[in-house]
Amino acid sequence: MGNSHNADDQRPGGGTAGESPTFLPEGAFVVQFKTGTGALGNPLIGRAEHVVSGRATHFRSPAELLAFLSDVLRSHLAHGQVPAMQDNQDPTGTRGRC
Repeated sequence: MGNSHNADDQRPGGGTAGESPTFLPEGAFVVQFKTGTGALGNPLIGRAEHVVSGRATHFRSPAELLAFLSDVLRSHLAHGQVPAMQDNQDPTGTRGRC
């Protein structure tokens, strides 16, 4: 009851009608992992695709996946297609998590 926002005011991208969305399509990726990847010491293998641009890559490690995500976001930011992040925002959404 203490919530001052009405559920109808919620926007699909996060936030409310009077706020900027938290999650924009320009920052959306589809990440698919190979069956059994990452389990019991197996390498992290899969494919990632940027939803808006269609850029895609196959990766064989977390470092390769993060490099692709960073490269795409940096590229779109350079072209003004993704709003600049605040200094306290984490582009991977993994800050503090393994």
